[in-house]
Amino acid sequence: MSSSSISGREVKVFLVDDHPVVREGISMLLGQTGFIVCGEAESCGEALEGILSHDPDLLILDISLRDSNGFDLLEMLAQKGNRTPSLVYSMHEDPRTIEKALRAGARGYVTKRELPRTISRAIEEILQGGTFLGETATKAMIHRSSAGNGEKDGVHPLSERERDIYALLAEGYRTSEIAERLNMSISTVESYYQRMKIKLSVGSASDLRRLAIREAKESKASWENPG
Repeated sequence: MSSSSISGREVKVFLVDDHPVVREGISMLLGQTGFIVCGEAESCGEALEGILSHDPDLLILDISLRDSNGFDLLEMLAQKGNRTPSLVYSMHEDPRTIEKALRAGARGYVTKRELPRTISRAIEEILQGGTFLGETATKAMIHRSSAGNGEKDGVHPLSERERDIYALLAEGYRTSEIAERLNMSISTVESYYQRMKIKLSVGSASDLRRLAIREAKESKASWENPG
């Protein structure tokens, strides 16, 4: 399946955001990658009517809306029996908000500080039946998961920059790619690895990568299968 089609037909996306400039930007991005924006809304009421009318393949929504919030919209859709997969695209980066969105039924979460192409990656993953967390959301959820698993006073042992690297490892990025994304040399990234291995009690860079991926999966599983 190509990222812009399902079984040979084009993918229809419905946008819900209370800022016209944001909707316009997403529309331009999606148009460049072959997706069709079938409708837009800035409030829950407009969105509910539009989604039921246009029957999109995917919903992209913000948390903050003109008359309510994205959580209410997800709840209203669930009450209507509508199963349109949804991707939250929001400025909110705190783990509680991310987890609340995912528990409400969102299949992905991307923050507005992410690179634009992250939206296309998220759509493709969701349409293939998976879930997707952007780099910032992944970092936030790993931090929360670690803080809840025995770290004294909820303080993560990794520094802010180390958490950046850890989140990228969890997403499967190679060392050279991490260096490029964070504007570092490969040797600098490897130096961070050494400090992170000591802090997290792992023996090799491969072990560090496996731990990051495992923690991300465990964090995802915690909200996909609550209780």
